[in-house]
Amino acid sequence: MAFVGSLASVNPDSLHRSCAFIFLGATGAGYIESLCLSSIALVWDPSDFGLVANAMGCIRTAAGAIATSLYSSILASEYRKYMPRYVTPAVTEVGLPPGSLPSLFEALQTGNFSLVPNITPQVVEAAVASNKRAYARNFEMVFEITLIFGGIMIIASFFVPNVDHYLTDDVPRRLQDRNQGRDEEASESPQEQANVGPPRVSGQADEKQGQITTFSE
Repeated sequence: MAFVGSLASVNPDSLHRSCAFIFLGATGAGYIESLCLSSIALVWDPSDFGLVANAMGCIRTAAGAIATSLYSSILASEYRKYMPRYVTPAVTEVGLPPGSLPSLFEALQTGNFSLVPNITPQVVEAAVASNKRAYARNFEMVFEITLIFGGIMIIASFFVPNVDHYLTDDVPRRLQDRNQGRDEEASESPQEQANVGPPRVSGQADEKQGQITTFSE
């Protein structure tokens, strides 16, 4: 949570810091997720593994959808606010007339600057650089909001049970198809059972053959 929230301090010029915070934040998130998934086999009854795993998957999907929609809404609204604030002074300083600003704002979203009146390479360079700073300001708000979800995780951690007493050498027995072999044997038809018959013992077979031969003589 701390490393993901620290991403609010990055900017287009802090590449190494951004990579370090992303790596550390993703590592911590993966560690917590692995603990949650592995604890299912310890805390819950083995017969409920499927139900608990599906419930956890639904909760994660729902929470991810809510967070994604929230972040997307914040990015869209904040970009419309900060993009003119950062781009306008940057491009007017290099000679772009104020009347070309609406076309420039559209061009920043499409990437095509050919339709912008009085456009120059210096204007394009200034517009792209200032647009990056506007995006960085947008993401700053997004990463600050992640601290709220981090606070919820900290509160939820107080309700996580201790699993130390579950770490034993006990292995649960098979829960499904335990009587598979028995059921298959019982489901065989009488004709199949008659065809199979008991296993042949060579000594008994030879003895019976000798008795038959003696009788025929």
